[in-house]
Amino acid sequence: MNAPRTLLVACIALAPLSAQTTWSLCAGDAPVRIVGTATTTTVRAPWPASVRLPAGDYEVRFAADAAGRPLATAFSVPDGAAVRVVAAPAPAAAAVYVALDAPEWRAAGDVRWIADARPEVLVEAAYEEAAGVFGVVARWNGEHDHYRFVEDRERNELRLERRHGDMVLVLARAPASAASPGPHRLALQVVGFRLVALRDDAVVLQSLDGAFAAGGCGLFGGPGVTWRSFSIAPPAASRDSAAAVVSDGRVDLRVATIAVPGSWHVLELSLDRPGPLAPTDSAGLAPWLLLAAGERVLTGDLRGTLGEGTVGEVPGAGTFRTTLRWPFLPGLSGQFVVVRALFVAADGRAVEGASPGVPLVF
Repeated sequence: MNAPRTLLVACIALAPLSAQTTWSLCAGDAPVRIVGTATTTTVRAPWPASVRLPAGDYEVRFAADAAGRPLATAFSVPDGAAVRVVAAPAPAAAAVYVALDAPEWRAAGDVRWIADARPEVLVEAAYEEAAGVFGVVARWNGEHDHYRFVEDRERNELRLERRHGDMVLVLARAPASAASPGPHRLALQVVGFRLVALRDDAVVLQSLDGAFAAGGCGLFGGPGVTWRSFSIAPPAASRDSAAAVVSDGRVDLRVATIAVPGSWHVLELSLDRPGPLAPTDSAGLAPWLLLAAGERVLTGDLRGTLGEGTVGEVPGAGTFRTTLRWPFLPGLSGQFVVVRALFVAADGRAVEGASPGVPLVF
């Protein structure tokens, strides 16, 4: 699927500055968080946005939108590189924000909760300053029956807990990052037996548990935490994202996908033009390409003609890398091209999907 021409024009790289990189982001109507070693930058989509950042290692995290949550991806960016980050466009998530002083809040011990008994939900809260133990609560059925995602500043860890009767069972735990100036976000998503905990849009803990089928949701913690917002939304299913790092005539393409592991990914280059590249013959083909004008130009092959990893198996982790070398095609110089991965069934009989297209220039 070709990207809109207006999107392509907005995503053209600016001339890179010394020791800097230029980023263009096109995604759904939700914040995109670019987390580097020394800095974190948040950009709001859906319109293409450009920022300049130092070279270094980065992780790109997406907030949920109406179509789900694009998968996070991580990569290194050298000096002077141009970076494109793409997820399919989508409207904002249908989240309900509840004012922290709204009358529907109820209190029980250190928990403030809302009687919203959805069986599947994404609960999210932002905080500014925090100390002690605090977090978000889902499937609340009373002070002794609920799930909670806890950030423990005393032990410097994150925990996914089930409170059942007089027992607190730790379902999963992980070290917490060092305290840093806020705001930060905690989120807990419950879908069936699956519990997923996120901090600052990064999945940090997951577990399977079926003790509670539904219940309210809320906030957990004492006076040591200053909450900024609280929202309730439908669960956000994972979806594909792609990022390309363009440097020294090479394109390092990273794709994070929900495609079935064991299927095949095949790189595809297609033109994005409002009209044909050149006059066509009676069959509607461009004479020297032998393809429909404005459509597919090249695909990867097992010989590695276009670069490394242009054909391969989708790994179990769902993230793979392709290094593309621009082909020498003078007739296409300066043309817009959309780079994406096609996903082919393991038996090779059908194309089952494609990653978001990354707009570049030959």
